[in-house]
Amino acid sequence: MMVCYLDDSGTDGPSPILTMAGYVGARPQWAAFEQSAAKIFANFKVTSLHGKEFNDTKGQFKGWPRQKKEAFIARLIIELQKAASFGVMASIAKAAFAKAKSLGEHAQQSPYGFCFGHVLDQIMWSAVMKSGASRGATLSFVVEAGNKNDADVVRIFNKAKWDPRNVGAEKALGSVTFANKTSTIALHMADFLAFRGRRYAVQCERAKKYLPLTDLQKITFTAIPMAVSLSHTFVTNAEIKAGVKDPNM
Repeated sequence: MMVCYLDDSGTDGPSPILTMAGYVGARPQWAAFEQSAAKIFANFKVTSLHGKEFNDTKGQFKGWPRQKKEAFIARLIIELQKAASFGVMASIAKAAFAKAKSLGEHAQQSPYGFCFGHVLDQIMWSAVMKSGASRGATLSFVVEAGNKNDADVVRIFNKAKWDPRNVGAEKALGSVTFANKTSTIALHMADFLAFRGRRYAVQCERAKKYLPLTDLQKITFTAIPMAVSLSHTFVTNAEIKAGVKDPNM
């Protein structure tokens, strides 16, 4: 069984970008990761990893120099490489989604659900999942609980699972469960990836170009293969016909 652990960043608050991210791996490898990661947490005297607290060097990370922060994440990523086949990250510009919704698109969907749909597509289209499904492997999700649009995730998952156009999906797709972040370190890693990914997307959007990666970003984004999508604009058919182009594209 393949399991994807997911968390989000930017759902609430002023962030112009919402991101959902996490990692996909086989259940036995995840069990081994939890044990090895727990030892790293203990060695660094950390009980939880929250992206914002880590970024701001507050709470448990107060007073940590950059080298110690990078060493902590690097050791976790080394263990994560043994468990995660790949990572997934989907982002949406809230302004673009609001424009689409005002014109009747995604009428029954939230930005949170939109990102989950992209994550689901990325995994189902991946070579890892196609190969696994051919051998009878299934895919289930563990999502951090508490988002007001959790029901949207379930709806999108069930739609993909039971849509008659998706032949065989009901055999490949297992279940969606929602869990407290403290229940598994895999969700802490999903939180960290979502937070770092959203911040980088916001920085690039503001600069209107891809920015060089910092050492910590390189560790986070490149150590494990990553499927990434960023939906940052919405152009109607009429605008396309008229030759209108979004300056962000």
